[in-house]
Amino acid sequence: MKRKWLALLLSCTMVVNTGVLPVAATTLDNESAVVQQMNEETSDTQEEAEEGTLKAESNFEEIAEDGDVLTADLESDTYWTTEGEKARTFQLGEENNVNDVFDYAAIAEKTDTSKYQISEIDVTIGENTLKHKVDADNKEDKTTAEEISECFGDDFVIGEDADEENFIGEGKVSLAGTANEDVTIEVIFEKVEQIADSEPAKDPAQDDADVIEDEQPAEDTTEQAEERTLLSYFRVSGTSEDFTFDKTTGEAPAVYVATDTTYISARVYPTSGDKDTSMNLTYSYTGTDGKEYEKELTCRGYYERFEAPFLAKSGKGNVLHIKASKGDVTEEYNITVKRTASLQGLTVEDQNGNPIAIDPSFNKTKTAYTVNVLDNNKTVTVKAVDPVETEYPDESQILFNGEASEDGSYKVDVADIPEDGTTLVMKPDNGAEQATEYTLTIKKVTAIPMEVKLDPENAQFCLYNAKNERVYPDGGKYYLLPETDYTYTAACDGYVGKSGTINYKADDTAVLDISLEKAADGQDLPQLDAEYGGFRADSNNQSVISSKTPITKESIEVKWERQMGTSVTPSSGSTPVIVDNKVYTQSGGKLYMLDKETGEILKSSDCFMNAGFNLIPVTYGDGMIFVPLGGGIQCFNASTLESLWCYKGRTGSCNSPIRYENGRIYVGFQMGDFVCLTTTDEDPSSQDEMKTPLWTSPSSGNNGYWWAGAWTNDNYVFAVNQGGALMVMDKNTGATVQKIQTKADKVRSDVSFYNGRIYFSTQSGYLYSYNLTADGKVDLDNLIEPLYYGGQSTCTPAVYNNRLYIGISSGSTFGEDGAAILVADINPENGAMTKAYLVPTKSDFAYCQTSGLIINGYEDEDGYVYVYFLVNSAKGSLYMVKDKPGMTAPDPESGLFYTPSHEQYCIASAVADSDGTIYLKNDSAWQCAIRRAESYLKSVEVTGGNAVIDGGKDFAGSVKEHSVTVDMDTESVTMNLTANEGTEIRMNGVPGAKQEIALTGDATTVEVELLKGESTRIYNFTIYRGPVLDSMEVTNNPNSGMGTKFTMDQTFDPANTEYTAGISTATKQVTDGYIWVSWADATDKLTAEAVSGVRGTPTIRTNYKGDTYVDVSFSERGVGVTTSATVKLTLTSEDGSRSRTYTVTLYTNNALPKVTLADDAVAERTDSTATVNVTTNKEGTLYYLVQKADAAAPDAETIEKDGKSIDAAEGENTLNIADLTKDGYKVYVVLKDANEAVSTVESAELKELWIKGDLNDDGNIDMVDVTQLLEKLTAEEEINAAVGDINGDGVIDMVDVTLLMEQITKE
Repeated sequence: MKRKWLALLLSCTMVVNTGVLPVAATTLDNESAVVQQMNEETSDTQEEAEEGTLKAESNFEEIAEDGDVLTADLESDTYWTTEGEKARTFQLGEENNVNDVFDYAAIAEKTDTSKYQISEIDVTIGENTLKHKVDADNKEDKTTAEEISECFGDDFVIGEDADEENFIGEGKVSLAGTANEDVTIEVIFEKVEQIADSEPAKDPAQDDADVIEDEQPAEDTTEQAEERTLLSYFRVSGTSEDFTFDKTTGEAPAVYVATDTTYISARVYPTSGDKDTSMNLTYSYTGTDGKEYEKELTCRGYYERFEAPFLAKSGKGNVLHIKASKGDVTEEYNITVKRTASLQGLTVEDQNGNPIAIDPSFNKTKTAYTVNVLDNNKTVTVKAVDPVETEYPDESQILFNGEASEDGSYKVDVADIPEDGTTLVMKPDNGAEQATEYTLTIKKVTAIPMEVKLDPENAQFCLYNAKNERVYPDGGKYYLLPETDYTYTAACDGYVGKSGTINYKADDTAVLDISLEKAADGQDLPQLDAEYGGFRADSNNQSVISSKTPITKESIEVKWERQMGTSVTPSSGSTPVIVDNKVYTQSGGKLYMLDKETGEILKSSDCFMNAGFNLIPVTYGDGMIFVPLGGGIQCFNASTLESLWCYKGRTGSCNSPIRYENGRIYVGFQMGDFVCLTTTDEDPSSQDEMKTPLWTSPSSGNNGYWWAGAWTNDNYVFAVNQGGALMVMDKNTGATVQKIQTKADKVRSDVSFYNGRIYFSTQSGYLYSYNLTADGKVDLDNLIEPLYYGGQSTCTPAVYNNRLYIGISSGSTFGEDGAAILVADINPENGAMTKAYLVPTKSDFAYCQTSGLIINGYEDEDGYVYVYFLVNSAKGSLYMVKDKPGMTAPDPESGLFYTPSHEQYCIASAVADSDGTIYLKNDSAWQCAIRRAESYLKSVEVTGGNAVIDGGKDFAGSVKEHSVTVDMDTESVTMNLTANEGTEIRMNGVPGAKQEIALTGDATTVEVELLKGESTRIYNFTIYRGPVLDSMEVTNNPNSGMGTKFTMDQTFDPANTEYTAGISTATKQVTDGYIWVSWADATDKLTAEAVSGVRGTPTIRTNYKGDTYVDVSFSERGVGVTTSATVKLTLTSEDGSRSRTYTVTLYTNNALPKVTLADDAVAERTDSTATVNVTTNKEGTLYYLVQKADAAAPDAETIEKDGKSIDAAEGENTLNIADLTKDGYKVYVVLKDANEAVSTVESAELKELWIKGDLNDDGNIDMVDVTQLLEKLTAEEEINAAVGDINGDGVIDMVDVTLLMEQITKE
């Protein structure tokens, strides 16, 4: 196959992923010719998509003793989960063609571990192999997504935001992305007696540094054997070549790495095999900072990583010295690393700085380029980028036709270009031993001048070439290439935009006349109060809120929680915003409006495409909500959620915050353009008309905008692209006014503004600040050095009181090796930034990737501000920094503050409102609101029946619901509660902090009421007799928090013991269901038993986080197969005297009838009628029964006997309910299918319509109602409690009259 032949040949001559080159690699002319020839041979050939193979193998037969066989069939789908259809074929290059989990732990369970153990997992994709070690004691380091990407490069491209789904470890190989070559997983077995059990030595931490000259091998003063016998060869990650040590000198062929590489990963092999843990290895080198470094390890068969200060982004190499010792033998070896230089970028610009497209688009592995230059240009400037230049400009230059250019540019007079063109030969010169040579042929072409006439004259016209590059006018005219397609847009505030394509011949008179129609008058938009209207709270991209949030752990109260989508998917929801006392969020292609007080869904609306997996919230502006989507933007009326218009981007997803200002929005697209749109509703009669942009500023290369929101002033737009360039664009035209390349090569940060300066962080360890000139541009005459913190940051700088806050990772610059929150001082005179102190976050094994929320509501009282950050760890914890100017060390109260009950990774910022409520969201899709409580429980003691509170965990006073488990025969317990000072405690309405509670049935509920002043707080304690599960959910993925959830027939209640859960997938088979459970008493034991439909025995497993799941394998399998499986899960006390059994039925593809009532199922509710939408998964008969809200819930048999019915179609059905009053009701629904199977009972609430206080039912509350309430009380007439019981205490008396009077007076 031509694809494989080309890849194989290139692997011998070109850079392989990490930049490693075999020693025999050539550069310059020979290599250029080879690559150019190959490009020519393949460019005109349209190949059919090739099939690739995903399979598993093992070496068991090679090592097994006679008669021993591997009972596990690696081809069986028993060992392939998630999306996999066991070992299979797929289309090479098809996006996300691999989404599979291979369970090698299950293979180990079917192996005689007394004789054989898995020692290694080898994953091979294309020509590269990644080896993952499994130790004899089954301990293993996790191979991360970064290491997978590093090894396989373009052969396997990890899916967008799928880092967490790519790993090797915990008994699984998990791959999610695009494979361009075959994928083979090999399970390596060893006999038990062959496996060494030595522990590897620890790797001491290394510091960051700069650069040194090439080191020569140290003089060998150790007495050597005549021939070295300990080490044989080494490999470098990313290549398959063996670099063999010379047995006499200990030298090996040099390893060539690219100049933009800052590390190598090398593995040395002993002469005796793959590893020898009885051999000690001492690695040493002189760092780029001139210091000596050393680390001691065993020859453990791992790839060891040597990064800065071993290598820097430069042309200089280094020598890694290895001293190998075993027994009485000590030998020395050397690994010499040299550099090869390539360009990082190549552009051509006209005399005005406008880009001119080169062909092909730049790629450092392509060496021959052509550019057509129009003859109206006076000069063109060629700019070549050496990656070393950003770090060490004094050591970098570009050679153009042999002449050095320190700034990497070369100017050509267009008049001097001959008819057949001119050719530039370029290569970087940065001290590297090898350098790739590039050619650029410049050809002069006669231009076609085009005149553009616009009506209205202030309309904005944008022209683009075939590569989507913007073409700018010169002297009022556009100059075009003949017989070439160009696209254009024309737009103006208040008008309907236009777009089109033009193509002129050489002798054409080019005049483009465009007249725009004025847009029809649209609907009046509401002007709403936005407390937190976007990603940041204010127009300076700062989030400073003057409210009183919780600042002590004890005072946290969970106000509400709601799951808005599916965990770890694009439907896991966005960061919320607060507008008009409501919460707005998006999830899975829907926009939601929630009640701020309860989290209840008030309204929802469908978007025209799905959202990406990101943290980006919606943005509010002048009555509109702007929703960022996977490839576009949609605008909604903020009150009605009616769609107003849509916009589809040319490339990439909208993965940055949208900025709104004065009827326009500004936003960048990931791997795409930066665009400006007017917010004019150009066609009020349509909800999905497509907008034409006012202007577009295309990105160069792959330098789009990711988590990179803009800031604007009167004249300019400021944003930083992914390549680290600060782009300053004209606000009206989009023309680039300034482009400032920073030292960073990767940025994901909004631009924020404070005190006349702009700020942004980088993923390259630099924090930038720029002053602005009087006209609003960047002040290039008064630059300051960025603050270098090492590591990465994706935080938008939060600034207040000349203090700056960001989260950073892995930076050792300030002495903190792990992740931390950086607090920095800002000099108000010149903007210089210095570190004040760090608040470590490494206890959560991750860093704060989103931005800080600053609360100054307590500043007048204690002088402090409180800054909140969410950390992207498995727990998604909230950290708090207590800070004020002058502090140089963290306050003792700073640090881990709160961990959500639904733990999951988090790439969302905390949000707050003026009431002091903090809103949180993480990848679990749960939205959560926490507030400061006036009263709270400090401790809880329950005695009797061997009581265990919340599974033995520390009591969490922030949570409303709690569980207590006691022995099965316990008749009563004593509860002893301690609250904060001044708080009265009531249990089930009875005052007293210590009370005896009689137990009835399996579960007894105790409502604890705390009263302090006018505030009331409720806790619920459920006391269970006998062992009970605490939680249960079902997914199709054995990785915690991932995959698709089965829909459960009811919310889990520990006292209920029968559950049904289903999932439907039309195109992919579901082989297993994973029942995730937890229980309160750690001494209880869980067992699982198959009842029906189960292949083999259900397996109980616990992952590295301590989460337990039951693997239920369906006996019937296949794409679209309808099947079910039933298991019994039994939880038994430690002494075996008590147990509880839960029966769980899992089904796929509508095997059982199911009814769904969405949150907005009640479509209409009047005084006497209601319309309810019911979704069913199959045809059948839908039975429904309407009862008063306080009536006991009926069972399915009662609903069928006493209720009404309709014929149900698969999908949405409508119930039209009559004969209602304003009272509250519930409608109960079940579905019976053709096989007489009956679904579980579902219900929807029909809310009462009475208005509390409206005694005369006229829709108004006034003095007439007060008078009527008083008269009815005096006459002792019956009063409807729904309108007359103002304080809700169950009694209607003069207190209610007084409260109603006060309410009217306040209003």
